[in-house]
Amino acid sequence: VNARLDRKSYVIGDTLSGAIVARYLFGGTMKNAPLNWRLSVSPTSWSPEGFEAYTFGPMYWLSRFAGRAQQVLTSDETELDDNGSATMRYAIRVGQLFGPHTVTLEGDATSPSRQVISGRTSVLVHGAEYYIGIVASTTFTSVDSTLKYKLISVDTEGKLVAGVPITMKLYRRIWRSVRRAETGGRYYWTSSVEDSLTEQTTVTSASTPAEQLFVPKNPGFYYFDCTSQDRRGNAVRTQEYFYVSGSGYVAWERSNDDRIELIADKRNYKPGDVAHVIVKSPYEQAPAMISIEREGILSHYRTLLVGSAPQIDIPIRKEYLPNVFVSVVLLQGRVE
Repeated sequence: VNARLDRKSYVIGDTLSGAIVARYLFGGTMKNAPLNWRLSVSPTSWSPEGFEAYTFGPMYWLSRFAGRAQQVLTSDETELDDNGSATMRYAIRVGQLFGPHTVTLEGDATSPSRQVISGRTSVLVHGAEYYIGIVASTTFTSVDSTLKYKLISVDTEGKLVAGVPITMKLYRRIWRSVRRAETGGRYYWTSSVEDSLTEQTTVTSASTPAEQLFVPKNPGFYYFDCTSQDRRGNAVRTQEYFYVSGSGYVAWERSNDDRIELIADKRNYKPGDVAHVIVKSPYEQAPAMISIEREGILSHYRTLLVGSAPQIDIPIRKEYLPNVFVSVVLLQGRVE
């Protein structure tokens, strides 16, 4: 069974045309054989060559309830014609899907001996006629430091597109956490997300990246939300995030296990580097025990962390190869 589509890629709003051909091993066509076929899509990601530093597309984890599951667009039970083939057409409506998807055409042909033979093919469906790309100078900065970021627009061939209006919104996210009484006299943390708009601007893409600047005044978690719309009406969205350290208060998400999340400025370091780590502290000020560990404690010290997003600096030594773990314990007594 051979399934094929008429293009190597599509854009939402196109009509897909495909065919399924079934033959016996000796070469004869499976004339009038029963056929069960289906056309399904599953979300995917796409980025062009040459722009590896840029982010393209939304970050679905920013929304807790964002669903991205495989779905069947259409299916049918029919018979193959005298040539052992069947054709299909399907129009993907604007608004039916969002973002790039992999579309798969599958067919199951049944022989007179009731043996089922299958075939499939998959191609890419672009979410729009172009994509928005964004890259920030860093995903880890501090209050009153200048953050540079660049915006571009590229078509489905990976070429820069000029003249595309891009709406850039910059949000700061906080979490409203309360302790809720449950059965047995126990209390559990419940958190809700609150995004506040920090900055908004409209940028027109050009043949070169459009550079913008932002100076954060408060610590915390921020993210860019860049949107546009192509000529067909397809929504285009790209998101990128960064952290800002500082001595101010940040309402982080609270959990029931009393764990503290640490955010490092990079994934890999070499001896001589300095690792910058944000401590997501639930306190405005707290003494801290910081240790560098691997099969024991290599070094440790005490310090006072001020603010909910303080930064600690860890010099990377040769003896830390190949890896180490940073542990932070906050010490806080009862409060009245």
